[in-house]
Amino acid sequence: MTGTARPDRNHDNSENAKMNAQPIQQQASEEGFTLVELVIASAIMAEVLVLALLLFDVNGRVSRVQTEIADLQQSQRVAQNTVARLTRMAGRGGLNRASSIAIADNVATGTQIGGQDVAENTDVLTVRGVFSTPIMQIDSANPAAFSYTASTQTGTLQVDSLSPSMFIPQPLDDLKDMLDRNLPIALMLVSAVNDAIYGVVEITGASWSNPDVNGDGTADLRGVLNFTANTGAGINTGNYVPLSSTGSTFPNNLTNVGFAGVVEEYRYYIRDDQSVTGGLSSKLSRAQFYPGTNTFFPVIPSSTTTPIDTTDDANTRVDIADNVLDLQVALAIDLNNDGDIDEDPSDLTADEWMANDPGDDLTTAGWATNRLFSARISTLTRTDRPDAGYMSAPLTTLENRDYSEPAEPTNEQDQNDRAHRRRTLQTVVDLRNIG
Repeated sequence: MTGTARPDRNHDNSENAKMNAQPIQQQASEEGFTLVELVIASAIMAEVLVLALLLFDVNGRVSRVQTEIADLQQSQRVAQNTVARLTRMAGRGGLNRASSIAIADNVATGTQIGGQDVAENTDVLTVRGVFSTPIMQIDSANPAAFSYTASTQTGTLQVDSLSPSMFIPQPLDDLKDMLDRNLPIALMLVSAVNDAIYGVVEITGASWSNPDVNGDGTADLRGVLNFTANTGAGINTGNYVPLSSTGSTFPNNLTNVGFAGVVEEYRYYIRDDQSVTGGLSSKLSRAQFYPGTNTFFPVIPSSTTTPIDTTDDANTRVDIADNVLDLQVALAIDLNNDGDIDEDPSDLTADEWMANDPGDDLTTAGWATNRLFSARISTLTRTDRPDAGYMSAPLTTLENRDYSEPAEPTNEQDQNDRAHRRRTLQTVVDLRNIG
């Protein structure tokens, strides 16, 4: 019987058996890094980290320098604005030029203001005027408002918290507070006829009342001030009276008063602060004195029940700005009376700025008498910390101060000073209150 051929199963099984008998070879694994690759990767990573650290360091230095410069510029602005503001007000109330502004030029070593050391070769600027209190209008038509006895050189002045006629407020609270504390205040009395006639006297006492000045049914403040012009009396009278229009005595032709005000005096200077660790620190400071004296004006406590400490000299060192190295002041004076100011330091005969050149002779005729137009305030400021690898440009002159710094520092101190970044700034101030 013929049948269908069947596959040879035995043959297939033998082939499979042979295959199963042979060992299966797997491909070797290549996971991880070789030592060479690890070394290369580490080197690249180190370079990246070094570059990142260098970048952070550079950014940190730039940020620090920018912060220092920003602080320097802020000190400059504060210094200039503060000095310029009060200088612009010099003579307010009617003080003449001789009594309004003065300059101690390039002071000598050892100069002090109220016990504070002044940096040598810097200027001291003194300004006087009616600064803080109002210029009070006086009722010149009222005979009782002003009286003066020539034989005793004493008198009285009536002031109200409302001006006469117009009844404009003129606050007397600060004046009353100072007089209640028995401070020897300087009072300026200006003639109602001619404002070029005025006297500066010392207030010796006051009485106060509360009349209805303008008839509106409310109480106002009135003070009757007692004063003396006797230079042998009072506490500071001998210093106040020379500030009068006569320059020496109380003017005899001051027979009525139209305006009055409290005269103040401030001095701006560069203070060497010896309390700073590691050396001196220069600051622009302000001192307040009784006008024309070397007696500092005391700090007035905010509480009227707190007594004044007359030994507290804090008002001689009111610091305005840090790291101010120099203050120089020049004055524009019309020497040829042509109504204009010419500046040419190379030609001292034509230059009409006083103290703007080391060759200026401050005793030259005309400096003290001709019309004063303006003042130029110059400051030199530096950063708080030195900048490694930096050297500032040499200074030649600042107004009439001769620096003559060499191109390269000649000693360690100069080298350290020149490592600070420095800036100068000038402001021209119109002296609008001085004729």
